[in-house]
Amino acid sequence: MNNIQECLMEIAKKEGIVNAVINHLPEIEEGQGYLSNISVLNLQGQTETGENCKLSLLIKIAATNEKLRHITAVDQLFHSEIRMYESIFPAFYEFEKQRGIANPFPMVPKCYKTFENTKPEILIFENLNENGYHNWNRKLQMNSEHVKAVLKKYGKFHAVSFAMRDQNPEQFQQLIKNFVNNSVTMFKRSGQFYTLIIKVKKLLKLLNLQADSKIFKKYQEFLNEVEKKLEFLISDCDDFNVILHADCWSNNMLFKYKDTEHLLPSEIRFIDFQLTRLGSPIFDIVHFFYICASKEDLKNLLVYQQVYYESLSEHLRALGSNPDSVFPFAVYEEHWKKYATFGLFLSSLEHHTMLSEDNEIVNLATVIEKDDSIAEAFEYEIVNINEYKSRMKAIVEHFVDNNFI
Repeated sequence: MNNIQECLMEIAKKEGIVNAVINHLPEIEEGQGYLSNISVLNLQGQTETGENCKLSLLIKIAATNEKLRHITAVDQLFHSEIRMYESIFPAFYEFEKQRGIANPFPMVPKCYKTFENTKPEILIFENLNENGYHNWNRKLQMNSEHVKAVLKKYGKFHAVSFAMRDQNPEQFQQLIKNFVNNSVTMFKRSGQFYTLIIKVKKLLKLLNLQADSKIFKKYQEFLNEVEKKLEFLISDCDDFNVILHADCWSNNMLFKYKDTEHLLPSEIRFIDFQLTRLGSPIFDIVHFFYICASKEDLKNLLVYQQVYYESLSEHLRALGSNPDSVFPFAVYEEHWKKYATFGLFLSSLEHHTMLSEDNEIVNLATVIEKDDSIAEAFEYEIVNINEYKSRMKAIVEHFVDNNFI
């Protein structure tokens, strides 16, 4: 940890903190967390004028369990996230700055330092919680204001990829050179691919779909060659692609608020870019929408589709590109129909995880020691099963009503 300690002293110096003291260094423990361990660390000292001050940081350390690292490709996932913070996000920032955007690329936390060629890999971030940002309660679905705010932010995020490819294709191609599809790697190697297949198949009986013959028949048809359908979704990348967040559930976004009741978000930051890949922006949108939107919001799909596309179009114009050329609305609608079922697959698993009590969640490292996949880690019963059934039934009905399956 000597390198980290030296790095922290350098960070303190750059931030104008003298006589800095580290409250503690994080311990690297095998088997904690999911694919990483996150610790809060405070640098305390004085300003140059002698006033006491503090800088709060988050240190994200890759999992050290060797079997877990191999099966989930931890090194590859961390290298991808480090690339985002070291190369891609700075390029996005400069692109927006050069085009006169007043507050360039306010999408992600500040990353002070990365350690890519160490084992475990490490990233050091600003602690957004100290800056007034709050985590969402994962068990709750978001209200309309949050859903709209997130869709608008994703519109701006995706617009940068489209505009950069449009205006400076050589720079963009260099930026994404050797870009790896981490979703394929992670899903296939870890066994999560078949976990998703199992989850969507179980819905047929779990939701008692026989009670509605139309929905039952449509869902049965969807399950035909379901493995090929998921394979297509995690692999396809047509000409209208962007750099995706690709891990778009509520735990990976933090909110700052206009009001004390935390109903009206004013700012959003996206975190965790380990699964990033190239693909249609729809993959991010359906991932988020079918995980975080309420049953009531599903009924207003057209409203939310328009919210996203208007944000994307507005930011594209601000960056100097024409949305009708780089991502026409007709293509956007076509992609919804083509890729929407990605949200159905993910929601069948992620709603189960989101509704789990803390004592129900299974430790991945423990599971992997018994088996060579993480599939068993998601096969537990949850006490909130009725809420899970209610959410998933609304989603399945939505897919049938909109002819997405």
